[in-house]
Amino acid sequence: MTASTSAMASPGPQGAASPEAPGRAASAAPGSGHGVDETQARIDRAMRLHDEARASYQRGEYRAAIAKLEEAVASDPEGKELVYNLAILHEKLGEIEQAEAHLKRYLQMETQPRARADAEAMLRRLEGAKKEMLGKGLEARPSSGTPEASRGAEVRRARVGDGRPLSAPVLVAGGVSVSALLTGTVFGLSALLRAPAGDATTGPGVSAEDILTDARHAHRDAVIADVAFLLGGAAFGLALVLHLNTPSRALPAGSPTVPPASAPTERGASVSASAGRGASAGRRSAPAAAIAVEPYGAGARLRLGF
Repeated sequence: MTASTSAMASPGPQGAASPEAPGRAASAAPGSGHGVDETQARIDRAMRLHDEARASYQRGEYRAAIAKLEEAVASDPEGKELVYNLAILHEKLGEIEQAEAHLKRYLQMETQPRARADAEAMLRRLEGAKKEMLGKGLEARPSSGTPEASRGAEVRRARVGDGRPLSAPVLVAGGVSVSALLTGTVFGLSALLRAPAGDATTGPGVSAEDILTDARHAHRDAVIADVAFLLGGAAFGLALVLHLNTPSRALPAGSPTVPPASAPTERGASVSASAGRGASAGRRSAPAAAIAVEPYGAGARLRLGF
């Protein structure tokens, strides 16, 4: 929240008391308790809206969080940290122009040198990001969080699959399964062709021994077919189990990662975790060096160093 908001809404805010809070109350209604109460009510409402915005942000509802913060700014126009958080949210949505506008307004309200230096660094980063987007043929649109690709931009298609490789045991089991099923099919057909008919009788050139021999051979082929089919089914099941238990391929080195997001802050604080502050964009993967709390007026600003 703003320095003034934190100072008037909480009996024990972080940091030192803001020099501008008494002035705001006095200017609202000099010599009138009713004016002070009205100012306090507006500040309390802004604080509640800020907390609701932060809860929406944590749920991933960026648009709802922005709407709540805009209501809070309307209730407490001097809430500079509300404006700063609006800039952060618009940046996360890729709305560079809105983020710039809120950040410039914040700079008009902020008087602390260190806070201004941080905001100016963020503004330079936004300007650089906008130039990069325009240089790559992308249009930074104020009304949409998704940049549009220019005509002729390359479209890459991702391969859809589970990413599991076919290991040697899976291939062996699969080969055994196919061979066994083919063997079972061949012997099964042989058994059907060689089996004597139910009304087979002896006759010229066909003796009882011939009929018994064909029956024995058909029975043997049928047994071999049954065994082959059972072996093929077992091998197929084994191959399936081995394949499902094979670890998926890991992402290749250098895959894009998502940098930590900046969050709307608690009362009297704003959180900034933007990568690249004071460093080149190529060092985004460097770990955070330190987290410091620096008092700014009636609140504290959490500053993450990279």
